[in-house]
Amino acid sequence: MIKEQFAIALSERDKEAAIKEVSLKIKLIFPTRIDNLIILFTPHYHPKNILQSINLTLRPKEILGIESPFLIFENRLIQKGIICCCINNKNMKTYTSFIETGGLEKIESSIRASIKGPKKKDSFNFSFLSHQINPADYINAMRLSLGNFFNLFGSGYTNKYLSSNRQILSNNIHQGLTTFAVEGIEMSSVKLNGYLPIGKPFTITKAIPDKNVIIEINNKPAINIYKKYLGEKFDLFVKNNLFSFYPLGIKEYGIRRLLNIIHFLEDGSLTCLGKVNENTHGNIMLFDSSFIINDLEKALAPIKNKNNGLVLIMNSLARKNILKDLAIEEIELIKKILGDNFNIIGLFSDYLIYSDSQEGRINLESGTSLITLWQ
Repeated sequence: MIKEQFAIALSERDKEAAIKEVSLKIKLIFPTRIDNLIILFTPHYHPKNILQSINLTLRPKEILGIESPFLIFENRLIQKGIICCCINNKNMKTYTSFIETGGLEKIESSIRASIKGPKKKDSFNFSFLSHQINPADYINAMRLSLGNFFNLFGSGYTNKYLSSNRQILSNNIHQGLTTFAVEGIEMSSVKLNGYLPIGKPFTITKAIPDKNVIIEINNKPAINIYKKYLGEKFDLFVKNNLFSFYPLGIKEYGIRRLLNIIHFLEDGSLTCLGKVNENTHGNIMLFDSSFIINDLEKALAPIKNKNNGLVLIMNSLARKNILKDLAIEEIELIKKILGDNFNIIGLFSDYLIYSDSQEGRINLESGTSLITLWQ
């Protein structure tokens, strides 16, 4: 997708002034035709006002809006603002659906509605979940609906930030699940990790996979793996709920993925983001800040080699909290490495969703960053 087919704009002004500013910036580039709009906004802006101004000024055929506590625009981390991205590609088709709330059956029905048009191998599915949608129900619904479907990206929230993780689809404002499939464009993706295993390897000996609960590690209460590693610092670790700084790295099918601990139960069990199976091996993980300097360019090579396009980053709030000031430096380096031929927008969430193209599995994790290139 060449630059003549898309445009991005940012405003950090207050309320309606910001919405009008991004609308006019897009209007200057595409004065007569607006096909697909992606709008990313912080909780400072009300979706109703966004819709009113956008429809009055631009009259797009399709609108997708996602609220996020922080945004990314080119080489900047945005704490307050609204980003508008217009895609005018005549080959691009979208199939969308949403639900406010619901369990497994309702989510499955919504997903089937969004994928009934496209072909699996030629389309790319995106899903955005508010705190009202159980991610475990979502993953199970995706498996029932898509089977071994490979092209899946998304993000979601376990917590409520200021408002209610609001979303816009067409002229609908809701606080649930938005799914949409895209056809007619090429898409590439990479995942930024940077975590290293520490301590001795362990084995998950007892778990409840469907409930995302680890009961025992090495035949002992799961929490003991942290007690053993942290020693005297364990009580302070638990008091401050620092599990996100020490995720578990689970190795399955020769690939390591992060398993983020949400909290622990009275019996010592650990509840986590993502499915966990018994007899899998892993380590406690720690972020290695040298990744940003030494390995970031290599990680981004599959995107950079495509020469140009629109980059959408779905970043993790846990990663931002771990990196602190380095989070801004990572964003700046991503833009520097990719260069001016790529335009970058992005958002932050509690967890990321992506499919494993080799194993046909759907993964959910936090602490990483998912980068997609639209061409």
